[in-house]
Amino acid sequence: MSVEESIVRLEEQVAGFRMAFELYCKEADKLQEERAKRLQEQLTKAENTLEIRLEHMNEFRSQINQERATYVTNEKLDMRIKPLERMFWGLSAALGVVVFLLIPLLAIWVAWVK
Repeated sequence: MSVEESIVRLEEQVAGFRMAFELYCKEADKLQEERAKRLQEQLTKAENTLEIRLEHMNEFRSQINQERATYVTNEKLDMRIKPLERMFWGLSAALGVVVFLLIPLLAIWVAWVK
């Protein structure tokens, strides 16, 4: 084999390697584009899911705030309970009078009547 044939053969091999390398690069680019597309789709799905969850959380917060508006404040509760407490203590005092004064007097009267 002559030197010129060897050079031609090497050039053909280099051309074959170059074509193989270019094909490899095109395939790698194609795979990278597909991967980027899939990642973008996953990101979009995740964003949509997050938006839905945040909407649900905001609805829940709104419900909680509406419910809080119906809670009784301490001031209103005290206004309602204070009169009831006074009635309770008044009835307790009256009952105490009955138990500690009238019942012994009744017992004395019953004993005296016999």
